[in-house]
Amino acid sequence: LSLRGGGPATEIKELVLLDIPAPGIEVLGNVDGVPAVAGQTFFGYEHPLAKMAVADGRLRGSYPFAGGLVCDTVLRHSVVIGVYPAGQLRRAFLYYIERERAHPYRPFLHHNNGEDMGTYFAMRRRDPEAAARFRAGQVEWWRAMIQDVGRELVEKRGVKMDSFVHDWGWDDENLVWQFHSGFPNGFAPLRPLVDRLGASFGIWLAPHGQYGVSAGEAKGWAVTIPEAVGLTGAGHPALSLADEKYYAHFLASCAGMIEKYGVNYFKFDGVVKVTGNVEALLRIMRELRKLKPDVFINPSSGTWPSPFWLRDADSTWRGGSDLGLVEKGPEGRTWLTLDGARLGHLGIGQRPSGPKAQKLEKGSPRQQWITYRDYEVYNSVLGRCPLYPISSLMIHGIAVNVGGRVKTFNQDDIVSEIRSFFATGVDHQELFITPKLMTERTWDVLAESAKWSRANAATLADTHWIGGDPANYEVYGWASWSKNKAILSLRNPNDQPAEFAVDVGQAFELPPGAPSSYELKSPWKEDSAKLALHAARGHALTIKLAPFEVIVLEAFPHS
Repeated sequence: LSLRGGGPATEIKELVLLDIPAPGIEVLGNVDGVPAVAGQTFFGYEHPLAKMAVADGRLRGSYPFAGGLVCDTVLRHSVVIGVYPAGQLRRAFLYYIERERAHPYRPFLHHNNGEDMGTYFAMRRRDPEAAARFRAGQVEWWRAMIQDVGRELVEKRGVKMDSFVHDWGWDDENLVWQFHSGFPNGFAPLRPLVDRLGASFGIWLAPHGQYGVSAGEAKGWAVTIPEAVGLTGAGHPALSLADEKYYAHFLASCAGMIEKYGVNYFKFDGVVKVTGNVEALLRIMRELRKLKPDVFINPSSGTWPSPFWLRDADSTWRGGSDLGLVEKGPEGRTWLTLDGARLGHLGIGQRPSGPKAQKLEKGSPRQQWITYRDYEVYNSVLGRCPLYPISSLMIHGIAVNVGGRVKTFNQDDIVSEIRSFFATGVDHQELFITPKLMTERTWDVLAESAKWSRANAATLADTHWIGGDPANYEVYGWASWSKNKAILSLRNPNDQPAEFAVDVGQAFELPPGAPSSYELKSPWKEDSAKLALHAARGHALTIKLAPFEVIVLEAFPHS
């Protein structure tokens, strides 16, 4: 359906594109923009704000449009109806998504300076003069970081870096999405370095205005105060992308980043879930792809797990806080809270099943963080839309940095974090790394894992969850399958040994006609002497895991 707004604006209350009898139909998820399924047929209204409802044996797919359609603005909406073989719903839906999305799945490895920039914001509060000196030297500060990461990963170890991303702190709060005085020539002075490393720049922007809301108001841009809008919180003002003047300014700022500096990545942090704002953000993503078709676009906090975001975006946020909220007991012991009352404003819902644990306290702070990261995928993504592809998530990257929100730096723990991160198969591969905190071993493991991920992208695109609930300390992991190979990854989040029974037919969701027997072996150089395991469809293979152990296995058809 295509609608063009008339002058001055066309008032629309609702669009209904699906209203069909569908006995036995089930809506697969509890957020906007999720599909429904009946028998061996799936249905979807291809928009992240669409409402899918079942009543009296009928499926109704609608879109609650708020306000007017601006003159000459075109609104295009569509539905999908697909069929799938028995037992292959997830893979068939993924097959459809991969062919309709803005850009096919691809690993996008990038370094992000956001956690290190967090120290600057703390500095602003306690020592404004030191903060001013930091800002004046920010170009050289970032240059040194890019040089160090590039030397260790690109030059010494042959890793392909896609982008070096400047998170918050590059912009002037009074000018709104323009460089502050510490970047008098923008990113131009750093471009020769980034080009030499075979990468590009990435940039963070917050559509809701972040620190520039007052400056935007002074310019006459519209401000919205929704009841609950992700990071901005209840009752806090946010600039409205539905305002055509602010929209034009925001789009021009983004387009200028591509045209002047070759930016190939945008992190849009803080999505305001109001119809006009979401529609405007989708328009911006489409306009940017006209300028650079392979740009990687990540609308992060504020998004929800509707797979139809991927018609315009490359990834969405898993939900929850960045690294978990730390609490501390009277004896000095720390844990990550899962208290729903405290975390409700972060979009964290109740766990789909199991005991209502309120904290993650087993293992070091880094092991707790890994468990929390994966719990959010299990709970806030798959618990709200089981058909959202794990491969298209931003789950927060590897955290080894002076920002200090993950406070332990044991090498074995870092190795576990690195390998478990790449084993998830996510396309949004973010490195929050301070180079001086890395060792030769952790650089080696990072390089090996990143190269392995890129080499196995065709298989990892199929990644899906296996096992139990991380918050209940149950063994869990990810599996993926392609015609040539499969990948199985497991993690034990418990401080006690564990066993996990694997039937490759179930774990890989093998389709009819697929090979039934596989040889499984670790891809890591340090495991080369370990014997291969053998597994067959219909037979349980028991795998033993030490406390907090991460196992990654490649599986090849075996006759």
